Amino acid sequence: MHPSDDKFLQSKLPQRKLEIALERLFGRDTLTPHWQKTYSDYIRTRIYPSLLYLAGQKDYERLQRLLAAGWADTKVRLRLVQEEKIKDVQVRAMLLTAGQAEAFRDFHITSASGRKQLLAAPALLTLWGRRLGLEHPALRNVLSALRFQEVPDRRLPGTDGETIYYHGKYLEELAASGTGYPAYLHMILHCLFFHILPPKDADRPLWDLSCDIAAEMLGEQMFPEQFGGRTFSGEVHSARSFSAVKKELRAALNAEGQFPLTSAPAVYRLLESHPERAEVFMGQLLRDDHEQWYQRTTRSHEKKQKEQRCTASQLCCRRHMLRQWAQAAHNSRGSQRTASPRFGLMPGSRQDRMEKKEEGQYNFGRYLKRFSVTGEEMQLDTDSFDYIPYHYGMEHYGNLPFLEPLEYTETNKVEELVIAIDTSGSCSLELVRRFLGETRKMLTEKEHFFARMRVHIFQCDSIIQDYRLIHSREEWSRYEDRLSVAGRGGTNFIPVFDRVGRMLKTGSIKKLKGLLYFSDGDGIYPRERPPYETAFIFPDFRFLELKIPEWVVKICIEQRSPQP
Repeated sequence: MHPSDDKFLQSKLPQRKLEIALERLFGRDTLTPHWQKTYSDYIRTRIYPSLLYLAGQKDYERLQRLLAAGWADTKVRLRLVQEEKIKDVQVRAMLLTAGQAEAFRDFHITSASGRKQLLAAPALLTLWGRRLGLEHPALRNVLSALRFQEVPDRRLPGTDGETIYYHGKYLEELAASGTGYPAYLHMILHCLFFHILPPKDADRPLWDLSCDIAAEMLGEQMFPEQFGGRTFSGEVHSARSFSAVKKELRAALNAEGQFPLTSAPAVYRLLESHPERAEVFMGQLLRDDHEQWYQRTTRSHEKKQKEQRCTASQLCCRRHMLRQWAQAAHNSRGSQRTASPRFGLMPGSRQDRMEKKEEGQYNFGRYLKRFSVTGEEMQLDTDSFDYIPYHYGMEHYGNLPFLEPLEYTETNKVEELVIAIDTSGSCSLELVRRFLGETRKMLTEKEHFFARMRVHIFQCDSIIQDYRLIHSREEWSRYEDRLSVAGRGGTNFIPVFDRVGRMLKTGSIKKLKGLLYFSDGDGIYPRERPPYETAFIFPDFRFLELKIPEWVVKICIEQRSPQP
């Protein structure tokens, strides 16, 4: 018998028995059928205290496994969400979406004969809207206001912001292949970022491609599970996957981290200056049809009146829907005028020019030594230089020293480091300037880094808005001269850790020992400890009130001590 099983039988404390049952049932050990049934029965009769305990411990892994078991009904989960003690955003999201969101992954119904049949197209669209509304409550109102209209010709689904147009049989085929929900999300991203209102003088094919690129890149970061590179099974292409096309696209535009491809106008300007590159990818990222975007702008007012009745009321409805999309995007990003937490997955699209500020005040020297490596650097090594033979040669043999000064010296400095700067709406521009000032001080002091360095600098709100690889102090100075701050949306720290993880696997980062994240600390943290040391740099001592993972090293650049 396992020692924990014996303790479970002997203990008379309900809380202790519950902890043992949760640890044994959802732990890594293999249980016998007897003990598996014993612990399952015990927890099922105490589902509420079990959820409450795991939520209080922020044990996300076991909480997810308990919710996946299906023992907690909606009433129990909603009761737990209303508990004042449960303030963790990740826990609340898991409780709200458990069961319902998982059910939305199965798009079938069981007929009377017992056979599974795919849901009809309108039901699929309704189901996808409810699933997205559960994951992002700020979108519920505008999603519920969307109308559906079937079109007779076989084509990709599309939307004008008011109505989703679809061909029933084709939409069902997309759902069966697993690409239906990503196509739905793709259309919603077009609406949220107002791709559906093309500029009057824009080249239509080029604007369509730019919007598809932006939507795919946004979807890849905001919904990684749905945009994970499934092979497209539609009429456009079947041999290549979306992920392969996006990889080629980044390489062609030299945009692997160097250029944020999440802004349609910015991508449009880039492609406009490289038409030969745009031609290669035309039609390669099609998930939806954009025809409805242009119908309202190309038809004359008289023709619209002739084709449709109540044009004025429809125009009013159109404006109302656009206002709803704008409000949904604003609510998802988080209002910048409130003091509430700015957690969220909605990225910002603002670009703010950043002027240089005075140097930072915090001395990172002692902490950076933790990431230093031993290496040779080109400079005179006066410590190992012997002046006696040098002087003897110069005195007796003219200008012929017996020993030249060594040109290399062995030092301990930082060779590779990741610096992330929080540019979300919860960090004011003044605070971002302060973060940049501290970064400048750190990079320009010669005793910290080798002359040839590899410093990866990220700007991130809920997605990575900008990335630069700095090799020298001179390169940092050039980058800083034209620096602009991108983002101002919700706060999510996970994208930086995900990108760094991928770069470690591909070899883009080789000798990383640490990551520094400048932030106010108000955001979504990774659940698991990364394989390198992580320090969050906070502007003041308010971070003491936040719930931060234990593996995070906390550094405060505020000079004053916290008030007792």
